Amino acid sequence: MERQKRQIAKKIRISDLINGKYVKEGGWTPNYIVTEYGNVSRVNVLAFVVAKNEDGSFLIDDGSANINVRSFDENSFDIDVGSLVLIIGRPR
Repeated sequence: MERQKRQIAKKIRISDLINGKYVKEGGWTPNYIVTEYGNVSRVNVLAFVVAKNEDGSFLIDDGSANINVRSFDENSFDIDVGSLVLIIGRPR
C-alpha cells in the first residue's frame, strides 16, 4: 500500500486565501484553494494576533487581510493580543 505524503505548506498572504476559490474533493484527495500561485491545500502564514475570542479561537492579521484561526485539538493556546504567530495548517 502506498503511503500518503503530507502536502507542502505554502507561504501565502491571507488576502490570497480569501480571494481564492475553495475546491472540495472526495475521498482521500485533499481539498484546496485555487490562487494565482497555484493550488494550496496547506498554508504557512506569519501574522499578528489582533483579537481573542471566548471559544479559544483568535483573529490574525498579516497586513493584507485578517482571518479567524481555530484549532480542533483540545490544546489551549496561551497567546496574547499583539503576538506574532506562525500558523501552519489546512484552510477551510
